Amino acid sequence: MQDLRTYLERVKTSLPRQFFVVKDEVSLEYETTAYWQVLREHNPIILFEKIRGYEIPIVENVFGSVERMALALNTKREDFYNQFMERYSRKIEPISVSKASPVKENILLGEKCDLTRLPIPKHFMQDGGRYITSGVICTKDPETGIPNLSFARLQLKTSKKLGVSLHSRGHLWESFQKAKKKGVDLPVGIFIGAHPSLYIAASLRETDEYKTAGGLLGERIELIGCETVDVDVPAHAEIVIEGKIRHDLEEDEGPFSEFTGYLSGRSTRNVIEVSAITHRSSPIYLDIVPSNSTEHLLLGGLARHARTFQRVKSVFPQVKNINWPTWGSHFVAIMSIKDEPLGVSDLAARLLMSLDYYIKLLIVVDEDVDPWDEKESFWALVTRFQPLEDIEIVKRSMGHLLDPSVDPSGVTSKVIINATKRKWLSENKPAIPEDIIKKVLLKLGKTL
Repeated sequence: MQDLRTYLERVKTSLPRQFFVVKDEVSLEYETTAYWQVLREHNPIILFEKIRGYEIPIVENVFGSVERMALALNTKREDFYNQFMERYSRKIEPISVSKASPVKENILLGEKCDLTRLPIPKHFMQDGGRYITSGVICTKDPETGIPNLSFARLQLKTSKKLGVSLHSRGHLWESFQKAKKKGVDLPVGIFIGAHPSLYIAASLRETDEYKTAGGLLGERIELIGCETVDVDVPAHAEIVIEGKIRHDLEEDEGPFSEFTGYLSGRSTRNVIEVSAITHRSSPIYLDIVPSNSTEHLLLGGLARHARTFQRVKSVFPQVKNINWPTWGSHFVAIMSIKDEPLGVSDLAARLLMSLDYYIKLLIVVDEDVDPWDEKESFWALVTRFQPLEDIEIVKRSMGHLLDPSVDPSGVTSKVIINATKRKWLSENKPAIPEDIIKKVLLKLGKTL
């Protein structure tokens, strides 16, 4: 069974320049985030071997590049969408295993169950406290029993209490509402550190994501029951926290650095009471840098983007590719298309914006422009776009509530920019023969 450890070893072997080890002792107060900030341009996975006051190392920025996300699915960046959708269509049932599983190597109950023993960082000065950012909450629907995986920010409150916001109003929120209506708490298991396929599946906001994760991984996900609650968790996780979301208790939580790059004080003010912690021997603590970090944005959007791309392309096969650049915080997309017949690019743009309500700025370029090459895309914008003729403004549309510019109802205006070339002008881009490019690349490969 593949897990976080096998994936990290694979990155070290396949992409050694994308793995950076910090051997000096670091503090949980902002210092891990500072390393990410300084190394942001190079964007490696960062492993902190020594955390002051703790014996558990931290790894962060695991999901920080499309290339690394593609490696988790045994594919390449340029084919991620296609491979994701092919694997997504497969559903592989999980399998239950015995208590000899790795995550049961250490079982902490009673006084030994202490959240403060985990190296939970404080990422930014304005955050409300120390936050678990990589915790995936495992639940069962109180009525159907169908399992679900959900992301939620988790604020350390005490040794046995976490603050949690269910602000996405997804399946976790629905399950909690069902439990609350019955007057009972909602049992949860929270895993920290697992193979990326589980994290990608959890980002899809579906139900029964264990089947989806199995399809992405290409093998059955091994599950094991929790010690104190009736919830199944990945048997090869690094750390699992068990507990219940209280139905009768609310406390302040936040603020927190959200994907927009701004603080968010919005919270459902829920509380998790913790009853057990289990972990592997010598566990690795996985941290996801919050705010508008590349890994936060890619993990939250890449799988959703793959599905959106397929839906748009199924209607308009002229669409070649779509890039949601991470600097746009989910609100920007660049789409390349063959605009034949004339005007099909406008229709495809409107469909894309309808399918992905996050998008606030959409740039449409020709098929000869690679939307993943953002410099090339903006070159097309400045040489092929006429502001008076090529801007379409959507005055009132559904937006995202965490967008700090929208009104309290979430209504926003949006812009479509058509940067396809003028049809009545001949345009010849300078080119170099492909065999010459390959020859130079070969030579450079021998010297770099």
